[in-house]
Amino acid sequence: MKMVKSLLLGSAATFVAAAGVQAADLPMKAKAVEYVKVCSLYGAGYYYIPGTDTCIKIGGYVRFDAAFNGAPSGAGPYISGANSRFNAAETNYYNWRTRYNTSFDVRTQTEYGTLRSYIRAGMQYTTGAAPNAQGDDSALRKDDGAVFYDRAFIQFAGFTFGKTVSFFDFYSNAGMSNVSTLGAADSGNGMNLAAYTAMLGNGVSLSIEAGDPATHRRMNIYNGANGAFTFGGASTNSYGGTEIPDITAALRVDQAWGSAQVAGVAHQVRPIYYNAGTPGTTNNGRPDDKWGFAVMAGMNINLPWAKGDRFIVSGTYTEGVLGTVQKNGSTAYSIWKGQSATDMTLGYAVDAVFNGTGTQLQLTTGWGAVAGIEHYWVPNLRTSLLGTYTAIRYSGSSTDATSAKGIVCAGITGLAAASCNPDVNLWQLGSRTVWSPVPNLDLSVEGFYTRIDQNNSGTSTLAAGAMPTGVARNLVDDGVWSFNFRAQRNFWN
Repeated sequence: MKMVKSLLLGSAATFVAAAGVQAADLPMKAKAVEYVKVCSLYGAGYYYIPGTDTCIKIGGYVRFDAAFNGAPSGAGPYISGANSRFNAAETNYYNWRTRYNTSFDVRTQTEYGTLRSYIRAGMQYTTGAAPNAQGDDSALRKDDGAVFYDRAFIQFAGFTFGKTVSFFDFYSNAGMSNVSTLGAADSGNGMNLAAYTAMLGNGVSLSIEAGDPATHRRMNIYNGANGAFTFGGASTNSYGGTEIPDITAALRVDQAWGSAQVAGVAHQVRPIYYNAGTPGTTNNGRPDDKWGFAVMAGMNINLPWAKGDRFIVSGTYTEGVLGTVQKNGSTAYSIWKGQSATDMTLGYAVDAVFNGTGTQLQLTTGWGAVAGIEHYWVPNLRTSLLGTYTAIRYSGSSTDATSAKGIVCAGITGLAAASCNPDVNLWQLGSRTVWSPVPNLDLSVEGFYTRIDQNNSGTSTLAAGAMPTGVARNLVDDGVWSFNFRAQRNFWN
């Protein structure tokens, strides 16, 4: 009996031990899966990055543009460069572009307020782009336009650092038009800046900005001793290197009725040498720097007729900062309608001019205005009507070789001084209708008439591209029609 009892106890001990070993071999209980959670702090579309208190929203769009007598994606009508000869055989009558854009908006709450970083970049393919601009090899270049980014900035405690729209800008070209319009500044592609915005209460804010003007606001300085104008071509550029950033101040109010803003920018107009030769040679001094400026005022008023209806008006005056009154950045405007055409239209836009030893910079004056109205017929169908006006003025007389007018006129081939006046006006009128058959899909059609009213008379033998040389053509006012169709699918943009 004693032996049986010992055997039973030993068997029980062995069973317990074995059970303990088996229990140790069992897998541990898995941790709960942490699913992505909605972040409602900043509006729709944000989610918490798992394991953090940071929220992210991914957005973007896919877009197709078909433009006639103009460049796609708001690049502008055919009034500048090679495309101004839009009836010449080498110019495309239409241009198609497919583009996609992706954005990442990342925000975190801190003891100083919201810390935000935002980037937006994409790729595109346009009619006539070079093979290495299609994204099909390793030789992608930013200059081809295949890969681009227009936003990359950080915001923290009222500060903004990075590439974004200038605080000087008020009217957004894309708001009522797909075609590039004039009359107001638009850094829609972004510019490098550092700014601070103070919230003053009741929707009022004051922003102070230091911005890089090199790729956005500079419109060339023309040195009459260093080259001549061509038809539709940019003037010789005698801007020096950047020394002081543009300084901007903007006072803005945003309330239920809409928004309004007044702003000013100071811009250093800094030329290079009279003659771009070796330092120490004759005539190698340079004119003194000057400060150009621009001031603007604008209002965006919500109208009571239907949700989304609005009226916008904005005006700008400048001396030496013409990039604030014309959006497409062109330094020359022109129209020529083919080999058999007997007429031509031309105008030039530069920030300042100088000529010869000892002469000083003479700043160009400009002013512009834009006004538009947008109406929603039904929630998914809206139409806008938009008009712009731009004026460019040079000081002095065309017969005075030391004045701005005289220096520019001397650079226009085959045009007598008495017949020359480089002052030019540009105006536009157009309409866009957008239909959204389903949410986040926009189908739009747009037509725009753009006209150049120049002040030259007589004839000129200026030539470029496919134009025959030595042929005198009448200088007249003229305009072009441009059209655009766009299909765009948006997603949390």
